[in-house]
Amino acid sequence: MVAYMASLSKEKGLDKVIYYLHPYLCFVLNIFSRMLKGDIENIDFNYHPKCGPLKITHSAFADDLMLFARGDFISVRILMNCLSKFGNVSGLRINASKSSLYTAGIHGKQMEDIIAMTNIPRGSMPFHYLCISLAGKRLKISSYEVLLDKISMYICAWTRSTLSYMGRVELGIKKLLIAWSTICLPKVEGGLGFRDIRGRDILECTTRKNDSPLLKKMFEMRDTIAGNDRNGQIAGNLMTNWNNAVKFSVQAGCHFFRPKGEVRCWTREVWRPFITPKHAFILWLGVQLKLLTKDRLPYLNIDKNCAFCGSHFENGQYLFFQCSFTSSIWMRIKDWMGIRRSMTTIPNETPETCQAYYRRTMNPNHQ
Repeated sequence: MVAYMASLSKEKGLDKVIYYLHPYLCFVLNIFSRMLKGDIENIDFNYHPKCGPLKITHSAFADDLMLFARGDFISVRILMNCLSKFGNVSGLRINASKSSLYTAGIHGKQMEDIIAMTNIPRGSMPFHYLCISLAGKRLKISSYEVLLDKISMYICAWTRSTLSYMGRVELGIKKLLIAWSTICLPKVEGGLGFRDIRGRDILECTTRKNDSPLLKKMFEMRDTIAGNDRNGQIAGNLMTNWNNAVKFSVQAGCHFFRPKGEVRCWTREVWRPFITPKHAFILWLGVQLKLLTKDRLPYLNIDKNCAFCGSHFENGQYLFFQCSFTSSIWMRIKDWMGIRRSMTTIPNETPETCQAYYRRTMNPNHQ
């Protein structure tokens, strides 16, 4: 049995711009899947024993690719030939230094022939991928310790980082050893300088320089509701509007305090429920004109020209609409979707392009 992982990289620096070209990788890997499906129809190809019933040949995540086959020379050669054809078409080739060959039950000359043919170093199991151990047998609970420890570390850091100084102190105190009244005394009087606002009218409290950010924000919200003169009647009338027939509406309160912006024409297309969240987020960055193109990476010592044509300084506008390579792709897409006019910017084109795509996919015979 044989399986190997190939890390793909583009000759003109695709690894540097992989973040915002992830949809491109999804597209080309879909093409690779179709090419592979055609090649394995060869009667000489044998599936991995555990993948045969479902006819699984590969798994991909971003620029990582895992291929599965039975450990015979012919099956592995079919996979390698498909990778070679795919590399010639797309420019994406195996990075042998980041790839490994994993085998079981193969020995002697057969193993040597496969390694010589693939030119990929042999790896050993178990190995970690995305913080999970991959092994040829059932994993133990201890195999997930690295992932669980990492998750616990992030949760603990997030919990403490969002608390005020007083909150972090309370989190670290398992048993209150000092009376709260003493804790709220100034430091020069033997306390910790915390403010005790229990039993006081919040409309009468004033902020101090050393108050916690949470307390200052609470007083700021109070002044927003009650006005500068801190009129309790005004605050009461306003908050009455936040109640529905049954209970207080947090949504209405949040809507009152949040900053307001203009309604955008592209939001419905970006956040459609069937779009992969990561792709929707990348599209959202695009319509905000915040994609990490090379003009936004001045701190990196890299070639700032376009990754595709190499003839112009790369920015979002040029990369998507002016580059000769991407323009030829857009021309074919526009013809397929029936769009005749020229394209200008991502925010302007997103609504109409998405609508044209939906019309075309829902009605394949539409011309």
